[in-house]
Amino acid sequence: MGRLLGFRAGSPGRALAGALALGALGGAALGCDGARGPTGPEPVVAPRPAAASAAPADAAEPPAQELLGATAQGWVGATLKTLEGEPVALELERVFATGPAAGAGLLAGDRIEAVDGAPVGDAAARQRLLHPAPGSAYELVVRRGSEQRTVRLEAERRPGALELAQRELFGKPAPELTGAAPAAGELGGGLASLRGRVVLIDFWASFCGPCRAASAELGRMLRELEPQGLSVVGVAEEAPEPARAAAAEWPLAYPSLADEPGVLRARYLVEELPTLFVVDRKGIVRGMLVSYGKDSLAAVERHVKKLLAEAP
Repeated sequence: MGRLLGFRAGSPGRALAGALALGALGGAALGCDGARGPTGPEPVVAPRPAAASAAPADAAEPPAQELLGATAQGWVGATLKTLEGEPVALELERVFATGPAAGAGLLAGDRIEAVDGAPVGDAAARQRLLHPAPGSAYELVVRRGSEQRTVRLEAERRPGALELAQRELFGKPAPELTGAAPAAGELGGGLASLRGRVVLIDFWASFCGPCRAASAELGRMLRELEPQGLSVVGVAEEAPEPARAAAAEWPLAYPSLADEPGVLRARYLVEELPTLFVVDRKGIVRGMLVSYGKDSLAAVERHVKKLLAEAP
């Protein structure tokens, strides 16, 4: 098992680690972060086989600060929003399956009414939970419907964006591609209609130069391996109009959606463009690649060929 270090776009002094199950994938890589354009080397998370889980990732959109904080910070494993009223409460919008909140039995929709005996209407109490230190323990009063109970919760180290995606998505059913507009070609019945095929899901945008270079390689891979059972689906992180124009100009060799609301980006925990997911014939996420380089794409292609050789 190897490890590859890289730097997050926009924060050149902050290193991130991507856990590699099949060893480090070498080669220079370029990526885009929002409208900032091409960025430097990014971590690569290599494909990793794992056992399937029964439930797909939740569809709610997490605020960026929940995913982008330094790993020295604490994390309770949920995104929260403040509900004004009497009493003030914190509602859990999304509970990450591998985080402390899920381990404590909390669910999306639960409302936290008190922290360590203080109502969450108290700003200091609320901030203790919103900005925890790793290892901090809390006693929460939680309401679910008409039931109120006390829950003990301990914050852990906040995972980096790539680590979180690996924890939440790898070895689990790929989230469905619903909630986005068509941008190019026809996807038909979504991922469910592609069961039995190996699928590459390509998150891209028209303003992203490395995305265009990668799409050409993915198109070549599709032409060569489609008869063996490969499909590629694009997800453009922008409005349908520029996505359709880029798909026609490049041209894009595979169907694509336009994810202007960011629903799919949140569902797949995507923080950089381009990002590629590898889904096996059973619909399980088996790999993830952030940013593209010649050597790393070659490693993905080798892994795809292995997955194509597996029985449906």
